[in-house]
Amino acid sequence: MTEQQARAEILAKVKEYCDTYHKKKEYETGDRIPYASRVYDSDEMTNLVDSALEFWLTAGRYTAKFEKEFANYLGVRFCSLVNSGSSANLLAFAALTSPLLGDRRVFRGDEVITVAAGFPTTVTPVIQYGAVPVFVDVTIPQYNIDVTKLEDALSEKTKAVMIAHTLGNPFDLKAVRAFCDKHDLWLVEDNCDALGSKYTLDGKTYSHDLIVNKALEFIRENKDKPFFCYMPVTIPHAAMQVPEPYMTPWREKYPEFENVLGRYSYNTVVRNPVAAFPAMVTRLDDTVGQVLDLLKELGLEEDTIVIFTSDNGPHHEGGHRPDFFNSSGAVRGLKRDLYDGGIREPFVIQWKGKIQPGTVTDHVAAFWDILPTFAQLAGAKTPDNIDGISLVPTLLGDPDNQKSHEYLYWEFHEMGGKRAVRFGDFKAVQNDMNKKPRGKIEIYNIVEDPKELNNLADQRPDLVQKARKILNSARTSNPIWNWK
Repeated sequence: MTEQQARAEILAKVKEYCDTYHKKKEYETGDRIPYASRVYDSDEMTNLVDSALEFWLTAGRYTAKFEKEFANYLGVRFCSLVNSGSSANLLAFAALTSPLLGDRRVFRGDEVITVAAGFPTTVTPVIQYGAVPVFVDVTIPQYNIDVTKLEDALSEKTKAVMIAHTLGNPFDLKAVRAFCDKHDLWLVEDNCDALGSKYTLDGKTYSHDLIVNKALEFIRENKDKPFFCYMPVTIPHAAMQVPEPYMTPWREKYPEFENVLGRYSYNTVVRNPVAAFPAMVTRLDDTVGQVLDLLKELGLEEDTIVIFTSDNGPHHEGGHRPDFFNSSGAVRGLKRDLYDGGIREPFVIQWKGKIQPGTVTDHVAAFWDILPTFAQLAGAKTPDNIDGISLVPTLLGDPDNQKSHEYLYWEFHEMGGKRAVRFGDFKAVQNDMNKKPRGKIEIYNIVEDPKELNNLADQRPDLVQKARKILNSARTSNPIWNWK
């Protein structure tokens, strides 16, 4: 018998044992529900024994698998598995005491609002770090925090709110979140009993519309004075959700995908995600039209600069098919890549009377150029020691006076770690940084080879050497963003 066969036989016996001697009675109405008890079935028992057979008594492959899948489930970048809910609370609160947070750090003597009828493990970290818990009463019969009393608990020493959802019933998250946003407070949710519970505004609200409506309201309120309106819309994105009136015509155009399901975090499931993508783009296009129409209506069209851009390349999550729509266009790569498909984005500007419609520029720029550009346009002093270069000469049709970057540098810490640099007509990309920080560097002539398919590294060792020198000197060290 091989080791693999022996393991399979052991695990089969464990499953049989659990199903025979640990089978739980099906719940019936009226049965007592114990507040705290072990919840498991044969899967948990066999996985426990499987791990023990490898003698992983602490963190092993199951931990790594759980952290990855749980992060995906929550829609977050990272997840850290600890030994208990108490430790999770301690770790969460400890993060708020980090010196990296500057003045927003929780210091000894600062106050943290919590709930009176809660768990000791929610309060203990607050006391352990020398902060002061401020207790707010509960409502009956919900036994959750009374949000009408939050303002009474606020003082100039308040830094955070840390409360648990009671017995799986979510507290009024909308009100608590609004309170924290209003007063610039940290919010720590203790979800020990509420994992899987859902809290929505009303189940019918499209978040994109909330952002757009707030932006339009802001423009109206500030129409008589200079304003800066930043409208970070959320579509198109991997949840692939859009109101049905926008979906219907695209469902009809792509009926062959009607049985395809797109899945994303928080158990989001969308039928025909292929149709959802152009539907979201259509909704976004209508949004841009709303903004432009409002500026025209208010007589601000000639005095307002409008910029439309994106933060990264096309994604493949949620059932989107970037190849089907040729989402990367003439370049290679997707979101999270440092090939141009991941970082080269549309940048469209309307400035009536200043920029001629249809004007195109080949000037190489990046988002860090926006700050000095806006500062110059506003007549403000550009901050010292920044990497950005004002784009005003290019915007005003004066390319001879436009300064250029010696290089542009990027790094990304997921998917093995990667970094890239654009210098002149050339681009260098280095992947797998976490395992091979001195690994191979790819070199491309980005002008002649925009898809980055012809690696010139072997032919141009001089460019490899130049790129490595820039890559090693361009970054600013940060303890949070070290290569693993």
